[in-house]
Amino acid sequence: MFAANPPGAKESPPRERRFIPDEELRARLARLQAAMADEELDALLLYGAQRRAGNLTYLTRTLPGAGDAIAVVPRRGPVELISQTVKEAPGGSRPEAAGVWRPPLSVNLRAVPGSREAGGAPAAPASLGEAAAAAAQTLGASVLGLVGVEEQMRGEDAMVLQAALPRATLRTLTDWYEALRAPKGEPELRLLRRAADLCWEACQHFADLVTRESSLRKIGAEVERVIYREGAEAVCLLVTLPERAAAAGQALRLQPAPPTHLVFAEAVIAYIAVSYQGYWADRAQALPMVPVEPRGKEVRARAESALDALLALFAVGKPLSEFTEEAARQLRLALGPYPRADFPLGNGIGLDLQEWPLLGSPPRSAGSRLRENMILSLRLGLPAAGDSAFVSRMVWLHRSGVHQLYPRF
Repeated sequence: MFAANPPGAKESPPRERRFIPDEELRARLARLQAAMADEELDALLLYGAQRRAGNLTYLTRTLPGAGDAIAVVPRRGPVELISQTVKEAPGGSRPEAAGVWRPPLSVNLRAVPGSREAGGAPAAPASLGEAAAAAAQTLGASVLGLVGVEEQMRGEDAMVLQAALPRATLRTLTDWYEALRAPKGEPELRLLRRAADLCWEACQHFADLVTRESSLRKIGAEVERVIYREGAEAVCLLVTLPERAAAAGQALRLQPAPPTHLVFAEAVIAYIAVSYQGYWADRAQALPMVPVEPRGKEVRARAESALDALLALFAVGKPLSEFTEEAARQLRLALGPYPRADFPLGNGIGLDLQEWPLLGSPPRSAGSRLRENMILSLRLGLPAAGDSAFVSRMVWLHRSGVHQLYPRF
């Protein structure tokens, strides 16, 4: 189950991520605008929604509220954040006292005409695409980069945006932008370490509660209660019963925790992700319900060995295309008699659960490379009759090597 806010939370305006300082935001904006100049872009449009907001949050330190938002980034000057849910805080008032969010110093906030304050009814239909286009026209932008627009924006808003800019050159640059923000700075690394601590605690708590008499849904609710109390903002729990998939010859598929008990289960695989101050950490673990047979131990050891072999392939500066080819060869050698591995090999993780790059898939850009200070989530599932394994790693790519963010299970 994905939760954008803890249970019972009401509709809210964009929320500020308070642990990222203004000077860090200004440095990010300066790096981005320098890269925009190299690409000869006049402006960049960054779209974000509550469920997938990383591209927007990275530059504005905010999460959208119930509505969508788009940031208009000029080649020079501050960012303009256009929101459907709030109005700018009155000058000099404290956001907490006013009940209205105030943007960081590098961002100007503007509401879409006819938009609503949090919890209020919309005054009139508003088009985020039209508002963004008007802001781009005000800048005199003729070459615009689009981030998240084609992939996430509602079709109607996207068409309005494109129709309002008939003479502009529009370039989809989501991968380009996500590659720029993939290396994590020290403020981000601190938040990711805290998210990792909370995720580890959630996994341990889940493992302590699982028995054949337990309900997965009730366990999930208890884990959420504990982790929210520790400061988490969102928790995702997905499970699968591997013997059912193996018996049916199907791939392992994770799904929200069902209300059923585990009376006849031989094992349960749990994937848990936790968000802290907008940053995600995740883990997967396989928990046996019966004594593990030697074959089961061999399957788990095979999966662990295969994932460790992949870790040895990471190196700062290595082209993603080269890593993808090496990983495919290494998996064929490491898996031995197992015909396939389930689940994508892995991806970047941070402000979104799935960020650039998607490992194991051909890179969209020929020049894409692994970068220092990337955080990667790796996972490997091996389906085998009665003895499926699921292992994962969350790692930090550094010039000195690959460092794991957790001890092993």
